[in-house]
Amino acid sequence: GKCADALEFVTPAAEASAEVLWCLGSPLAFPLLFCFDPDPHTHESSGWNVTMMQAPLKAPLVCCTNSLCMPCGQFYMRKYVILNGDMSKYKLWQGRHDGPRFLAKYCQGAPCTIEAGTHGEQNCPNAFLCAEVTC
Repeated sequence: GKCADALEFVTPAAEASAEVLWCLGSPLAFPLLFCFDPDPHTHESSGWNVTMMQAPLKAPLVCCTNSLCMPCGQFYMRKYVILNGDMSKYKLWQGRHDGPRFLAKYCQGAPCTIEAGTHGEQNCPNAFLCAEVTC
C-alpha cells in the first residue's frame, strides 16, 4: 500500500545519503583536513613536542604502536609522557571525572560519586591505568 510506496520513494535517497556519510567517515576524507585553517591549540600552545601531523616522521615507532595497539599507546602516553614515569602522581581519569555521576547528581546519598584517589589506585596504579586505557 501507501507505506510500501513511501519506503520505495525514500530508499534511494537514504542509500545515497549513506554513501556520502561512508565517504566522509573513510580514510578517503583525510585530505579534507587540509581545507581548514590549523587550530592554534594543535601547535606549540598545546604542550606536545610532536603534533599529530608530524608524528609519522618524527616518532614513527610511537605512531605505529599507537595505531596498532591503542591501549598500549595510551598506557605509554599517560605513564611516560604525561607522568614522566612517576606513578605516584597517577589519578583515576586524571581526576577529571570527580563528582557525582548518574542519579547521584539528582539524589543526595546515591552511591555513584567518583573521587580520584579513593578507589585504591595508589596501591596498584599500573593495574588501574591498564584497566582505564582498555575500557
